[in-house]
Amino acid sequence: MLAKAETNSVATTVDRWLAQFERALAERDDVLLETLFHADSHWRDVLALTWGIRTVSGLDAIVKELRAHVGRARPAGFRTAPQRTAPRHVTRAGTSAIEAIFQFETADGRGSGVLRLTPDENHGTALKARTLLTSLDELSGATDHAGRPRSYSEGPPLDDCDLITTSILLSLARKSHILLTEQAKSLDSTLLDALERVGFKLDFGEDGTGWQFKYLTRGGGYYFNVGCSDLIVEGEIGLVQFSDIAGFVSEGASMRTGDTLAADLIVLATGYKGLEHQVSGLFGDDVAARVGPIWGFGDDQELRNMFVRTGQPGLWFIAGSFAQCRIYSKYLGLQIKACEAGLLPGSARFWTPRARAARFEPKRTRTRIKMTSMSVGVGCREGG
Repeated sequence: MLAKAETNSVATTVDRWLAQFERALAERDDVLLETLFHADSHWRDVLALTWGIRTVSGLDAIVKELRAHVGRARPAGFRTAPQRTAPRHVTRAGTSAIEAIFQFETADGRGSGVLRLTPDENHGTALKARTLLTSLDELSGATDHAGRPRSYSEGPPLDDCDLITTSILLSLARKSHILLTEQAKSLDSTLLDALERVGFKLDFGEDGTGWQFKYLTRGGGYYFNVGCSDLIVEGEIGLVQFSDIAGFVSEGASMRTGDTLAADLIVLATGYKGLEHQVSGLFGDDVAARVGPIWGFGDDQELRNMFVRTGQPGLWFIAGSFAQCRIYSKYLGLQIKACEAGLLPGSARFWTPRARAARFEPKRTRTRIKMTSMSVGVGCREGG
């Protein structure tokens, strides 16, 4: 009974914030909007209001961007989602917060989001948004056939887990992985110390963010130990630093000491190039130049040219872990569907009266898929 009362109290707090948020958007009340967010808050939008995947940081920037997009998107109906995980107290990246999943509608479809509220130290018990996610779930006139909900034996359903994962912004993810890396170092301290004693150079990533951010920023630079590290410690596998090698000769490696390290076979694990190189090889230098860098984080705190339209019309990219592809394939598909219907801003048919009125008339969609070893480029007609 007490737990239910606590849940209802938290839900009431969240619904009150959402009501004020909707009112501020509807009335273009920047003053009210500014009272709802912390000065160092973050808003991530996944197609719902901006038709992009982008993160906006800082109170002034958030207010400015909301003002710029609310007129077209017309978001409304913000409320906690009764069929989703109930609002609750959580700890994210070491910070306690109220976390709530909510739902809403826009001019283009139905959306859901995640709100995290934390106390404002300067205003007593007042709760303000630390992070806000708004994401598009389906387009108007379309039906989601994803087969929901799918639940684990314990914890939130998979759909809720995916939405919460989407709501973890870059700054929050970095802080989380610094904490996780420290935990891993502690758990593996015996092995790590032994590796250092035999000369193995350890690297815990930029600012101690660990292997996950090596993966997200460069797609490599790490390996998972499945026994090799233990063999190195035991001396079963020898270790030589590349900086000690002067060059290679027919007999093996010529060391800077003047000695030669005999070898029957030398495998050089170098020369890997980014996805831009693959694009150039598949489509030419001009297309690669129009697309630009792929993967790694850009100034907008998002993975570059991933899951969104690129500088080359009709060319899309999706890559990453199974979980990433499961989550973002939906958003990529929504954009393709929207550009086919002329709803995506910038597409040739977006502003035609027929496109705005017809929405989703049944039509045959021509989709072309190009598979590569690391990514999928999906082409669709973007109008015309």
